[in-house]
Amino acid sequence: MRQIILSLLVLGLAVVIGLFLAHVPALVLLEVGAFSVAVPLWFLVLCLLLVLLLLRVVQRITRQISRVPIKWREQLESLRQQQKMRQQMQEIEKGIQRAKARVK
Repeated sequence: MRQIILSLLVLGLAVVIGLFLAHVPALVLLEVGAFSVAVPLWFLVLCLLLVLLLLRVVQRITRQISRVPIKWREQLESLRQQQKMRQQMQEIEKGIQRAKARVK
């Protein structure tokens, strides 16, 4: 519920900003050395939002990749424990078979 309300507030804010920018022809002049470009403010804001979104996606991907070795280690440890348990069960079965052989 909290996310829905927050999303609606952000959407409303975006609509208000969009309506404002539609009536105000704001241009941003970007200069790097002898190179200069004039772009509309809304385009610059859109580009910045896309860059932030791309950075967020890259962050999530790198976080997931960094967790892979941890999962591998956990799986390897689990396999080792299962193998150890199988060996113990086999030893118990051998002990039971020896005990049965002695009784006969």
